[in-house]
This record gives sequence, C-alpha cells and structure tokens, in this order.
Amino acid sequence: MVETRCQYCGRRLRVSSLPAMCPKCRTPVNLPPSSLSAPLSQQTAGQPAGQPNVFRPIDPARQYLLLWAGIAIVLALVLLVVGIDDMRLRIYQKGLVPIGTIAPTPAPIIVYQTPPAPTPTPTPTPTPTPTPEETTLPATAPAPAIAVVAPPAPAPPAGPFAALENVHPYRIAPPRPGKLLDDQIGAAIQKGADYLVAQFFDSRLRDADSYDAETFAGVDTLCVYALLHAGQAIDDARLKPQSEFMKGLIDRIKTFPMNGNRATYSRSLRISALTMYNRPEDRDAIEADYSWLLKNVNGGAYTYDAAPDKQKRSPDLWDNSNSQYGALGMWAASDAGLRPAGTYWEDVTQHWENCQVHSGGWGYSGGAQSASLAMTAAGVSILFAARDQTAADAGVTDAQPTPLSRSINLGLEWLDEGDHCIELPGDHPGYTLYGLERAGLASGYKFFGNHDWYFELAQQTITQQQKDGAWTGGDPGPAETAFRILFLSRGRAPILVSKLRFDGDWAFRPRDVANLTRFAGHELERPLNWQVVGLERSALEWSDSPVLYISSPTAPTFSDDDVAKLHDFIEAGGLLFTQSDRGSEEFDRFASDLARRLYPSLALEPLPPDHPLYSSMFLVNSPEGARLSAVSNGARLLMVHCSTDLSRQWHPRYEKSEPAALQLGTNIAVYAAGRSDFLNRTNSIAIPPITSLPLANIPVARVRYGGNWDPEPGAWARMVRLMQFDTGILPSVVEVDLDKLNAQLAPLAHLTGTSGYAFTDAEVNAVRQYLNDGGVLLVDSCGGSSAFSDSVNKNLVARLSPDSPMETVDASHPLLNRSSDGMVDLTRPKLRLFDLETYAQALFRCSILHLGKGDLIVSDVDVTSGMLGTNTWGIKGYQSEYAEGLMKNLILWTMKTAGRIAERP
Repeated sequence: MVETRCQYCGRRLRVSSLPAMCPKCRTPVNLPPSSLSAPLSQQTAGQPAGQPNVFRPIDPARQYLLLWAGIAIVLALVLLVVGIDDMRLRIYQKGLVPIGTIAPTPAPIIVYQTPPAPTPTPTPTPTPTPTPEETTLPATAPAPAIAVVAPPAPAPPAGPFAALENVHPYRIAPPRPGKLLDDQIGAAIQKGADYLVAQFFDSRLRDADSYDAETFAGVDTLCVYALLHAGQAIDDARLKPQSEFMKGLIDRIKTFPMNGNRATYSRSLRISALTMYNRPEDRDAIEADYSWLLKNVNGGAYTYDAAPDKQKRSPDLWDNSNSQYGALGMWAASDAGLRPAGTYWEDVTQHWENCQVHSGGWGYSGGAQSASLAMTAAGVSILFAARDQTAADAGVTDAQPTPLSRSINLGLEWLDEGDHCIELPGDHPGYTLYGLERAGLASGYKFFGNHDWYFELAQQTITQQQKDGAWTGGDPGPAETAFRILFLSRGRAPILVSKLRFDGDWAFRPRDVANLTRFAGHELERPLNWQVVGLERSALEWSDSPVLYISSPTAPTFSDDDVAKLHDFIEAGGLLFTQSDRGSEEFDRFASDLARRLYPSLALEPLPPDHPLYSSMFLVNSPEGARLSAVSNGARLLMVHCSTDLSRQWHPRYEKSEPAALQLGTNIAVYAAGRSDFLNRTNSIAIPPITSLPLANIPVARVRYGGNWDPEPGAWARMVRLMQFDTGILPSVVEVDLDKLNAQLAPLAHLTGTSGYAFTDAEVNAVRQYLNDGGVLLVDSCGGSSAFSDSVNKNLVARLSPDSPMETVDASHPLLNRSSDGMVDLTRPKLRLFDLETYAQALFRCSILHLGKGDLIVSDVDVTSGMLGTNTWGIKGYQSEYAEGLMKNLILWTMKTAGRIAERP
C-alpha cells in the first residue's frame, strides 16, 4: 500500500496495486512497482511532502492559463512600447499655437516631447497556497500586473528653439489618405492578375476539365478580358497587348467556336475584349460575333443560345442576364464602328422598360415581382447605352435633348434608396459588382444615395481577396476573380471631368461630358471616366477630378454656401469651367456674376490666343468662333467660361461632331490635370483635416507685401496637413508684413509672387535683420513668373548683400538630403514636363545666400503651386511631389538649424 496524491487533481490516494486510477478525475496513477511497499514518509529525500516520486505532467487547463498569461504579458509590453509614441501626441495639450494666429510677443517653437518612459515595474502577486482538502484543485496564479508610472512633466525649454534637437519626426499616417486606398486597390489588382496568369497554360486555362466545353470558352474569354483591363490599371508588361503572353491569349480565344448554351455570354465577352484595342487582325472575329448577336436578338432581348434553324423563337424565351450581355456586346461593337441599322436600340429600350417591376428595379425574368441589385444595375446601364446610341445617331442638332426617361429615373431612384447599391448578394457577388460598375460609369453618378459606391465597394472587395490573389463566390475561382478585377480596374480609371448637378437645367445635354470623355480616352489611349456630383456634397468630395463643369441655357441660383464650395474647390487646385448651352446670354451674365462673387478683385477677361491652354494637348483655334474668358491668379487659370455652345458638338457621337470642339474640351481638362498621367479616381490630392496633437509646431510666416503675395491660398493649407501626416510636425502658419519680419516669432518665412515688385528700403532692411537674427526665408516665383524672379534678384538680393554672391544649392547640400529625421532625398530635381518641353536646357534653379545667422533661399521656378499637389499645364516649376518634399525638408532643416542658433557665429 502506497500513500500518494493524484498527479492532476491533488486528491490523496492509497494505491495497493497497478494499474490504478484517481476516482475523482480518472487520471491514471503510474507508480514504480518497487514503491508499492514504501510508505509515504519514505519517498525520495528532498521531494516536497505530499507529491509522488514520479514525473508530474502539467495540467492541460493550467497550460492554457499559463499560455494566455504569457501572451497577455507580451501584449502589455508591446502596447507600452508603442504607446510611448502615442503619449507624445496626447499627454501635453497646453500651449499649442493655433494655425493662423501668432503671439504678440516672441514665442519659441513649442515642442510636445515625452521624456523616456520608465522601465515597467512588475507588481508581484503572491501565489495562492493549495488547500489541504482532498477535493480542492490547486489555484493557478494570474499573470503579473504591470504598473505603468506616469512620466514627469517636461522641464521648460532653456531658450527659444532649444528643445528642437530632441524632436524626431516620424510618419503618423499616410501622406494622402486617398492614395492609401488607391495603392491597396492597385495591389489587389496585381495579386488577382498574378493568380489569373498562373491559371493559364499554353494560352488557355489549365482547369478545362472543371467546365463543359461551352462554359470553358466563356470563362477563358472572361479571364482574358479581365487581364486586358488590368493591364490598363497597373504597370505590368505581361498584360500589355503587345506582349507575347497576351497576344497568345487573344489569338486563342478567337479559336473558340462559342456555340451552345453559353453563346450569348461568350460572344459578348469576346467582342468586348477584342474591341478594347480593335486590332486589324481581330476584325473578322469581331464582325462574326457582332453578326451573331444581331441575328439572335429577340425583341430587344436574348437567351443563352442561338435560335433553332427555321424556327420562330417564342417571344417569352429570354432572361435579363443574357439580355444585358447581348446588349453590352453590341455596345462594345459600336466603338469599333459596327452599328445596327433599323430599330435595334429602340427594341432594347422597349424590352427593358416593359419588364421593369413596380419598385423601379428589375428582376431576372418577365414574371419577376421583386428587383435585385444585379438586374437593376443591368437595366440602368443598358438603358443609358441605348439612349447614347439612339441620340448619337441623330447627329448635331439645336433641338433640346430629350430628358432622361422615366424608366432610367426610376432605376436610379432604386439604386439611391437606402443601402441597395452596396448590399451584395451572397451568390455571384463579382457578377453583381461588374454590372454595378457599368451602371455607375454609364450614368456618371459618383454617389447612389449617400454612398460613394466605388469607394465603399472597393474597400469591401480588397478585404475579401484570398492569399493566393483569388476571390470566391458563386462562380468558379477564375471567373469570380475576373469579375472582381474588372470592377476594380474599370472603376479606378481617372475622372476627366465632374459635371455639377443643381436645381435647374444642369443636364440640358446629358451626354455631352460622357462623349467628350470617350473622345479624350481614345486620343490619350487611356481609359477615362466622368462623373456627376451635387451641391449637397462637400468640395473635398469633388477633388478627384481636376475640372468641375457647369452648363445650362438658364441661370442657376447659387447660395453663398454654394459659391463658397466652388471657391474651396478652386483653391484646392481645381478649375471651374462654365459653358452657355445654346449660347445663352442669360447664362453668360450668370457666369460673369459668379466670377465676381468668387474673386471680387480679379477680372473675367478674354483668354489670349497664345495661352498654353490652346496647346496643352492639341493645337486648336477657337472652334465656331468660340470665345473663352478666364479668371487668373497670375500663375494658373481659376475659372474658364465659354460663351459659345461647345456641348452642342459634344452631345452626339464624336465621329459626327466638329473635331475642334472636342479637342478644345480635351485641352481644358489636360490643362487642369497636366500632360502627365492623370491621377486615379481614388488617388485624390485632398488631405482631410487632422485632429491629433502634433509632436511639435513651428511658426511659419507667410509674407505680405504690396504685390500679389497670396496667389494660392490653398497651398499652405494643404502643406500644413501633409506635413503633420508625414512627420508629426505642425507648421503654424501666420501672416506677417514684410517690413515686420521677426526671427523670434517665426524662424521660417515664405515669400512668393507672380509679377514684378519694387521692394522698399524698409522691407529690404527688415529682411536683412531677419536673416542676421537667424531666420530662414524662402522666395519662389509662383507659376514660374520671370517678372517676379527678376525683381527679387535685382531689387532684393542685390541690395541685401552686394558683395556676397548667391551659391547654388547643389546635391551635396543638407537641404536636399536625408540629413535629419523625416527629410527626403531631393538630390535629383524633378521639373514639370511643361518646363522641360519649353526650356530645353532647364537647370536646377535654386540658390542660397548666407547672411548673419540666417539663410535666404531663392527658387526661380515654382514651389508654391506644387504644394497644391496639382500638375497644371503652363506652370514653370517643380513637380508637385518634389515641391512638397522641398518644403518638408526646409521646415525640418530650419528646425534643426534653429536649435543651434546660439552656437552659430
């Protein structure tokens, strides 16, 4: 007989023979046979009383408790370390210098600096002693608590700028929130494309055995179509139509017979893929599919396959899914110049209007009583396509265009209602997304109801992608992935023009911008979109397009709040374009009044014939005597008005329009966006306000003087946000008269202008004193004006220090290097394309003058406009990315320099 305890529950046991088992927890007792005769008191010396002389396994429950306790300790330590940075932003909230204010007395740069966090001190927790009772399990000790000791309050700076050397800038958020999503979309398209590419072998999908022959042909073609669109959305050489890989895929899909019970889908997808580039060698296949679709239409509708030979098909043999794809194929054929004669599009329109359900949406079949998102999106997009084709065939006309049909408006209202547009079904979500994208782009509506449909659904889509790049849904992996790629790629395309919706005749010619965008996309060889935005939205939500277009034959009524939104859009770098439908004098008067309300001190004047707008893309003369007037800030155009009816030529199909009118419209958009690649739809230059506390702030003086000192008010407003997003440093912008510059109030100052200016003696002396006291003054020519540069060099620099020539800021200068935390590499200057094309030997035109303890930095080319994030054509200066980096480096370099002012000779 041996006395022992259960290895698991601790119950006292008496074991007389083996095998034995604890009667409470049923744990086996494994004692050596020799120990059966040894009393409990004679167990191995040193063994704790009450424990057997055997290996005791760890209690499984205790294992989990210890594991979670360990994880909790690790997480607590990680959060403590990460929290040190966050504490910088939140602990000290007093003394922040607000943007746009300045203290009346000298104020040092305020640094919100957290001292090093103390080493965490673990608080020991006593381990409970197991109770002696036989039926009580020993308690498991909890994880030790970590006591966080609050850091002491920081000591006040020893003097102005003294604490700046301890500030280490760091990125607290992406510099452009929109760019973050755009990058994620691009990465998702790339992963999806990689997945699809891997599914192909010998120019066809590998997994052919998973499909019947007819379905395989359609899925194969769908994947090729998706890869072609992906090639326009991302930079992947494999996906260009010139690559051997894509040429092989395109040639292979032309060999599929496309018959059987998937013929409508398959032929529609093939014609859509082949007309994307409309190669001569694909013409026979395009015409064959076009002829098949034209032959097998049934009262404007389609079913899965061809009609039986010599048999009349029942008029009820159709469904709206096949009907959508048949019409989409014919829509694509129209871009290749294949347009059906007769009443094809009228029949399509009648079919969709007749099968619309009472709610305003559409169902799958004629007997449907309820609407679905997929079929309603199909109905809206096909009715818009039919309207486009019917109106385009009419050619240019002065008659008032027909307003949107009742069916289209009801369909749009269904999409506007509640969350209809973002409630994806559980089955075939990719198919639904592709259809919704077609409806959104056909209508131009950026918002359905309160939803930015592409932005929200793109976010949803990228989170659903699997690790291998595929998406899953009701369709097989390659098909579902192809639909998702089509949605992301087509919806991501840049917005050429936004059309403003307002109470009145805002859509007098509803397809003018749609056809202009189609023309521009063909000419630029780049997919482009357009959109409709409303006055109920903020100007921040219009910023994904460089141009906001307003047209009407009558004068709109805009409130002061409406005008303020237009002003905000322009100040953020946008261009307002107004146009008089039918050459309306009433609208002309409205445009003149609007210009005065927007810019009382600037005039709406005729645009000179040599202005860069007329040559930004095409070399054009004014079509039909078009008269353009504009408001300019001296660096760029803020508003352009055309008193001639350009949209009359934009509204029909562009092959029937006057080319000069379309070219001029394209020039206006290219002027506003620059000739470089347009920004993607989700890559907005807008940066929303930031509410988090900065690490530090540095006062920056914007210098006022008697000339055009503030041509771009939005430049510094955006730069402040960008700087805090990138580095945690907040530039506190203040306005200071030139003759009152004070280095103690603001160690960095910015002076800009667009025209010549005669600096007074008092202003020159103030600049000299500012530099002697350690200030840093940046001077740039906004827009690249040579008149302002000349006056700065002759009337300011030469009088400041006649015997000290300015030095070139070369690549070795700390200002252009990562010489401090947060600074970026600017050793290779990046000038705008306009600068490089206009000035063949464009040089790095940035100079520095050391005077006293300070520095004067002069750029002959534009920095200010670049801080807007735009690439407006006609500006001589740095690319926006380089201008942003230059100003960021200058702020950080000034902070570093200001901290050593007392040490400088």
